[in-house]
Amino acid sequence: MVATLSAVDYRALVRHDLHTMMHRAFLELNPQVAFLDNWHNEVIAAKLEACFRGEITRLIINMPPRSLKSHAAAVAFPAYVLGHNPGAQIICASYGQDLANKHSMDCRTLMASAWYKGLFPLGPRTAAGHRRGRRGSRLSRFLLPPRLNPTISLLLISASG
Repeated sequence: MVATLSAVDYRALVRHDLHTMMHRAFLELNPQVAFLDNWHNEVIAAKLEACFRGEITRLIINMPPRSLKSHAAAVAFPAYVLGHNPGAQIICASYGQDLANKHSMDCRTLMASAWYKGLFPLGPRTAAGHRRGRRGSRLSRFLLPPRLNPTISLLLISASG
């Protein structure tokens, strides 16, 4: 027998489980593409959640291209963090500006969606730099800054698409 979640229970699950949020965020951003889940997505989500809780301070995700590591770490995770902590300061860095821009736009699109706003009603909402109230932000850069600001909550670096 398959259990069915109520809409309220599903929202709570998506809000508090990064793996479920990754899946839902993928569907929001890619409505015509099937989300092919696998065990590694659960592991990535669990490790990123441990980073969010401060249990892991340095994490390298070394996976082949097209395994959703960038979607998880540079799109869904910053949106998840800013939803829970609108004052978080996040820098997402990449090897190239085009990839940094794509991740930024995907995260911005996700955070501007009605679905996300309903999930995190007090979370960040503006498009410009993903900034809104409580001084939270998600910035995209293709080069690391020479000196990192000690107030930065997370630094995410993407090496491939």
